Amino acid sequence: MLYRREPDRVDLVEELAVTLRLLGDACSENDVRSEIAVEIRSSLVSFEERGVLTQKGRTVLSWIRDW
Repeated sequence: MLYRREPDRVDLVEELAVTLRLLGDACSENDVRSEIAVEIRSSLVSFEERGVLTQKGRTVLSWIRDW
């Protein structure tokens, strides 16, 4: 939904992804972390496909791959 409303605001989606990642780090339940990782991926994928993610966005994607 963020991408549809703000397709040029990669900064917003990257900040959201960082916030969700920090929330995931604070969670002890793997199911919750998995759900958060899915949300992060779905938030970033449209921007990644357009090739507009910054290093911050790419870093968040690599963080969640390690979960």
